[in-house]
Formats: sequence, C-alpha cells, structure tokens
Amino acid sequence: MLTCGIWVKKGIAKEEPDKIALTEEDLKQILEDTKDKIKDADEEISDTELEEAQRKYMGGLENEEDDMEKQGVVAEKEVDVQKEDNESETDEAIRAEYGLDNYDEEGALMTGAGMAGLMYFASTQNDPYVDMKDVDEEDREDFIIKKEDNLFVVGKMEEDFSCLEVYVFNDDEDSLYVHHDVLLESFPLCLEWLSYDPALQGKSGNYVAVGTMEPDIQVWDLDVVDTVEPAFILAGKKKKKRKKKQDESPAGGHSDAVLGISWNPNVKNVLASGSADTTVVLWDMSKCACVHTLQHHSDKVQSVRWHPYEVQSLLTGAFDKTAVVLDCRSPEVFKSWSLTGECEQVMWDHFSPYNFFVSSDDGVVCYCDVRTDTPVYTLHAHNEAVTGMSLSAEIPGCLTTVSSDKMFKVWDCRDDKPQCVLTRDVKMGGMNFVTSCPDVPLTFAMGGQKDGLRVLNLLETTAGKQHFQNRERIKNENRRSEETHPKASESNVTMDTAENATEALATLSLKIDNKSNCEIIKKKKKKKKKK
Repeated sequence: MLTCGIWVKKGIAKEEPDKIALTEEDLKQILEDTKDKIKDADEEISDTELEEAQRKYMGGLENEEDDMEKQGVVAEKEVDVQKEDNESETDEAIRAEYGLDNYDEEGALMTGAGMAGLMYFASTQNDPYVDMKDVDEEDREDFIIKKEDNLFVVGKMEEDFSCLEVYVFNDDEDSLYVHHDVLLESFPLCLEWLSYDPALQGKSGNYVAVGTMEPDIQVWDLDVVDTVEPAFILAGKKKKKRKKKQDESPAGGHSDAVLGISWNPNVKNVLASGSADTTVVLWDMSKCACVHTLQHHSDKVQSVRWHPYEVQSLLTGAFDKTAVVLDCRSPEVFKSWSLTGECEQVMWDHFSPYNFFVSSDDGVVCYCDVRTDTPVYTLHAHNEAVTGMSLSAEIPGCLTTVSSDKMFKVWDCRDDKPQCVLTRDVKMGGMNFVTSCPDVPLTFAMGGQKDGLRVLNLLETTAGKQHFQNRERIKNENRRSEETHPKASESNVTMDTAENATEALATLSLKIDNKSNCEIIKKKKKKKKKK
C-alpha cells in the first residue's frame, strides 16, 4: 500500500548521490541504539499484560495438543518424518548423478538433463561469452539523476515493512523507476519536501520530512543513498512508561502520530505539523525545537498548509469538522468554517490568494473564500472520503481528486462552476493521494492500496485534451505581479498577490471563538502568573 507521495522539482537532486559506507563503529552504535529502542518498547508493556498473554498462549497450546491427539495428527507427523528421510535419500542421489558437490569448481562440465558438454564458469569475468561492462554501464546510467529528471518520493507499507521509495521520472523519455529506498521504523502517514538543514546553516539541499505513527518527525537527505539514519529529527514528547518515572521530555512537540506536515517556503527554517493529539506545532528547524503549540482544534488535526505567498498565514483542517485560517503572529485570533464531515485535506488555491479547497470524509469538496463565512461552492465529488486532491501547477481550473471509493476524477473549475471532465477507475483499490508534477503541469501521480505508483498525463486522454490542451498557462513567477483576482475583476482592481493578499488577511475582522482552546490556555497562564 502506498500511503503518501511528494514531487521534487527538476534540477534540485544531486546528479550523482552520495553513498554511505558504514564503519565498524557506526554499526556498533546502530546496534546499541536498536537495543535501547527494543528495551524501551518492552518496558511499555506491564508485567500483568505480559503474564496474561503468556497464560493465554500456553493455554492455547495445551488445547491445540489435545485436539491434535484426538484427530491422530501425531501419527501423521511420524509419516512426515519418514517422507523427509526418503526425500533426503533422493537428494543425495541427485547430487551424485549431476555432480553438484563439485559445483563451485571452475570450468566444471555439466551432464544430464540435455546439458551434456555445456561449460559454465564460477566467475563471469572468466566467461568469454559474458560482458559485464555493458551491465555495469547501464546501472551507472540509472544511478545518475539528470537535470531533466523529477524525483517522486512515496511512502510504502507492506505487511510489517515500511519504507520510502525514491522514483526517477523523465517525461521526455517516458521513464519511471525506483532509484533507491529508505527503511523506516514506523508506518508513513505524510511527506513534505524541504531544502533546509540546520547542520549546513540553512544552505539549500534536498530533504523530505516524514510523519509516522510516532510523535517524532524524521527528515531524510534524498541526495544520500544507503543511509540508515535521518539527517535530523524534530523530537516529540516521549510516551509515559508504566511502573517507572517518566523520562525528561522536550518542552514542546507532539505526543501522538503526525498526520500532516507543511514547510514554509517563505521562511525556510519554519515547519508546521498537525497531529492526532489535536495540536498544531510550529518548529524552528535551525534549533530543531518547537517554538509554539496551537490548540484551536478539538480533534485530530489531519492537514496543515502554509499560504504559498504569505509568511504568517496557516490553513488547518481536523476531524472536528472545521477548517481554520489563522495568523501565526496572533494565534489566539482565527476564523473557522464548518464542514459537512471530518476533514481529509486542505489546500490553498495558488491561482487565487483568497481561496482554498477542503475535502471531507463524506465525499464533499468545499471551495472557500477567506472574506466570507460560507463556501463559494460545495462539490459532491465522490461517494466516499476524498482522500486526496491536487491543482495543476500551471493550468488554472484543473483539479484532480481521488477517493477511497477507488475512483480518480478530473474537474474543470473555471468561473467557480466545477464540472467533471474525466472519471476513471485506475484499478488501485482505495486511493490515498494524488499530486501534480511541478514541471509537467498536466501530469499527476497517484497511489492506493495496490498496484504501486501510477503516473498519468491528462493530454493522453481525450477529455483532458479537449479541456486543457489550449488552456493558458500561468507560471509561478508570474503570479505575484501579473495575476488578476477573479473577484476583483468586477471592480476593475488588478491585484498584486504578495502585497494585497497580505493586506486583505491582515485587515479582516476575524472572530474569536469564545470556547476555543487558545482562550482557555491564555486564562490558565494568567492564573499561574497570579500564583
């Protein structure tokens, strides 16, 4: 199952990634750390629970043995032993007939089974008919990442195995393959690309932040292959251990699974994360520390998104059926919108600075304006939860959605009148995410419960060609100075996105929810000061 995915723009990844060669000291340190983690996990289980589990297990074994004796399974075991003895004798006869005991001798002559006179070599270097140079050259070409390549990072879960798979995608060559993978200790829930590393004093890099079932956020370097440790960790609060004193915990951070992560592209050392513990945490990555904890939701925070152009504006959505826009300079002041179901994902409209999308678990997508209290329009997109949605990077009005109802849909949302232009069952089971390629505007990657990663170019579909092939493209660098807001066109006002959107949000008379957790916390702090 693929749980989450994120694109990396062209030209960012290192042409030839670094390879990690572990020393004996590194291996010893890793083993020690692993032992400590196993020990901590064992200590979380109380003696009572352990004894109860052992009692049930032993009781189950006794009942099983009684049943086996009644059914004569013991006799069958004796027959199986005799069969194994006969099979071992047959194996010895085969080894003697084909000379398998001398298999490793170079230049051995194989006989029998139609292979008389066939010579084989223990090493391919000694075989005159095998040239490994071409094979090695192909592997080296696949290892090198070209400037025309996009990376796509996907979170994967298979039984008890969790990892990140890093794909290389080239649109011109129509190629997609796994470059390398990163092993994870816990189930991946969300991903976010970023270019900041505190160890490099803020120099640009190629990193991905991973939210899992644990309260920590791991940040991995995508330009390093065969690494076993993240570049750095934003540590959450440690879980309480039974029958022992609680270890010292960080002053801030999450105490439960991390469900959403968003990097602030305008302030590169700032990261926001939402958690199942109902909080939103703002991180200063230069110190790897929590600088503020927001508690304006009353249930699990499923999704968080920084505004694409504004430093301070944050959009969040939670299971309490609300979406919230707040100014992080005054977090006790915010504006919320009621949803028809539990929030699945929130997303700013990068073509319109006042607007954002919200999807919920009842199959509804709402398009909201920060200046109004009700949605601009409500779209009944799917029969089940809308687990993922994405806007084209450069084509206005092109929206894609996926759902746990197994369907992938494409919408044309021009003039606030959405219409479905494509519906397709991509045979991937329940869908988990869809994301737009930042460099190929009508190419989307999606993943679900089965059949791996799928990349689809809408221009390869009839409906996609008809609606979007001749649509005007608006690149990101042109939006700040040239875009005209659709709502402002009625009064002939041309907007500068960076400046006017900031002013619009700053001058809003946002209402304070009297029952909000932010106000409760503020009162508690005052009481503590009086004491």
